[in-house]
Amino acid sequence: MSADETLVAMTRFGCGVRPSLARRLRGGDMRGWLDDQLMHPAGIPPVFDGLPGLTERLDAIAVHRGPQDEASVMKRHQQRVMMNARIAPLRIQAAVQSAVPFQERLVRFWFDHFTVSIRAGGLPGLVDLYENEAIRPHVVGRFRDMLGAVVRHPLMLVYLDNALSIGPNSPMGRKLGRDINENFARELLELHTIGVDGGYQPRDIRELAKVLSGWTVTPITADEPYRFRFADDRHEPGPKQVLGLTLDAEGQAEGEKILDFLAASPKTARHLAYKMARHFVADDPPENLVAALTRTYLDSNGHLGRMAQALISHEAAWDPVPRKVLLPQDWGIALATLMEVDDPDVCGLVVAAAVQLGQRPYAAPSPKGWPDDRGSWLSAESVIARASWAQRIVETTGRAADPEAALAAYHLAADQDQVRPILGAASAVDAVALVAASPRFNLR
Repeated sequence: MSADETLVAMTRFGCGVRPSLARRLRGGDMRGWLDDQLMHPAGIPPVFDGLPGLTERLDAIAVHRGPQDEASVMKRHQQRVMMNARIAPLRIQAAVQSAVPFQERLVRFWFDHFTVSIRAGGLPGLVDLYENEAIRPHVVGRFRDMLGAVVRHPLMLVYLDNALSIGPNSPMGRKLGRDINENFARELLELHTIGVDGGYQPRDIRELAKVLSGWTVTPITADEPYRFRFADDRHEPGPKQVLGLTLDAEGQAEGEKILDFLAASPKTARHLAYKMARHFVADDPPENLVAALTRTYLDSNGHLGRMAQALISHEAAWDPVPRKVLLPQDWGIALATLMEVDDPDVCGLVVAAAVQLGQRPYAAPSPKGWPDDRGSWLSAESVIARASWAQRIVETTGRAADPEAALAAYHLAADQDQVRPILGAASAVDAVALVAASPRFNLR
């Protein structure tokens, strides 16, 4: 195994180069190193231990929960800001500390696929719960299990308005004169399963919305708020037909059957395979890689761990030319990993950098998640900004900056066109910042 493959494994599939680990692994079986991580039981990183649970958080931060006098409402607003500020650095810390960085990258990929965002009114201070409950447990399991966990998760139901969806012919719909909300059904087809080219029609969206009517949450003022519940009095009665599948009137079971159908669809397999290849390998991924991932999904009954194994087993995934851009959070994580520092101050500064560079944690601009193409993130101005933030982050680590170690970690020592300006920088901190602004560091 070449040194280039060590670099590819740690940057393309991991969270960046940790020099001490790279020295131990160099020349070893990097595909085996990645494969071993997929065997590791998925779990919640210990940095999240001690955070309050859902009800306790809502008691502290939900505007409509508790006394409604101005001072109490203002205090809950402030608590919500503080909770967001507490959670975001923990997500950075989890990645920098992870002993299974490939799994951590998969968590971020699947979270972005099934995005929820703190930009929605009811979600600030809560989104880590969704990531840890609906995404993390399933990243090396079956897609159907993750899909079910996502669709039933209260934060997804709130984010895409399904908690408010009422069948027009249901008892509650007739009483209130309310109609169905199609947001969740549309995104479930377009983004989460068969994709925008999956052949669905407006009628399929509406029928799927009927199937999912009544999938809601307990009120925020309840003793146990924001819990999933199926409300039969909100569910649209009668049979439905989605994408040619006829569903008898069976209440919540209709939804479970359509999720089975969508998870097993070859169109879903193709959509997920393309997204995975695009995320990890290239903005325009090789067709043979997409085809291999699609076959693996279908042959394994949608096993995501097997898909990840197929990814790292494919030669196209090991092209030494880096083609994918590091988004701001991943860039900051890679820099902290390079410095081998994971203390809260550094992780908090990575969050600040990511915000200023355009990627606030847990705050994707739409249900599509964050763009991950090079054109959306790399420009002359953004590279200068990354270099400036790198100086602050390296200084904050309290570690002695070692430009030669940084150059060696990213295999830049032989490139004299890059080495000369870096080693000629005014200080060691400036030199490491220039490494962090180099093309090889910013691409994976």
